[in-house]
Amino acid sequence: AARAASRSGKTRRRGLLILARIEALRGQFQKALALIDEASTEASGKRMETVTGLHRLRGDVLARMDRTAEAEKEFLEEIRLFPRNVDVRVELAVLYASKNRAPDVYRTLEALVTEVPTLEAYAKATKTLVVLGDKAGAAAMRRRGLSRFPGDARFKTTS
Repeated sequence: AARAASRSGKTRRRGLLILARIEALRGQFQKALALIDEASTEASGKRMETVTGLHRLRGDVLARMDRTAEAEKEFLEEIRLFPRNVDVRVELAVLYASKNRAPDVYRTLEALVTEVPTLEAYAKATKTLVVLGDKAGAAAMRRRGLSRFPGDARFKTTS
C-alpha cells in the first residue's frame, strides 16, 4: 500500500515517508534518507512547503546514524513548522539525553508543557522523565500535570 501511495500524485509524499520509516526500522538509514529527500523535493514544488513529520523523520534517522547536530537541526525545524507537535519535542529531549545534555533535556520538556499546555504534553513529559530515570523530575512534572488536570488518573499513579 505504501509503495502504491508513493506512486500516486496526491499521496506520493506521505507514501515516500512511510517507505522511509520502514527502511529506517530495517536499519537501512541511507535508503531512508534518500526517500525522505525525495519526499522533501516533492514538497518543495508544491504550495505546502513541507508535510508534517518530514523533518521529524529525517531527525530520527540522523540520530540513529549518530549525526546528532543534523538530527537536532531537523527536530528544531519540525518544531518551528509544527509547534504543537508533542512527539517531536519528546524525541528532541531523548536525543539530548543520549548525549548527556541534561540542561537541554529539561529546557525542551519545560518548553513542551509551557508552549503546548495540554494533557498529552504533561503526560508525555512525565513519562519521558520516568524513562530517563529522573524520578524526582517525573514526580514534579506529575504534580504539575495533576494540578492542571486534576481529574486525569495518569497523574495520580506513581511510576
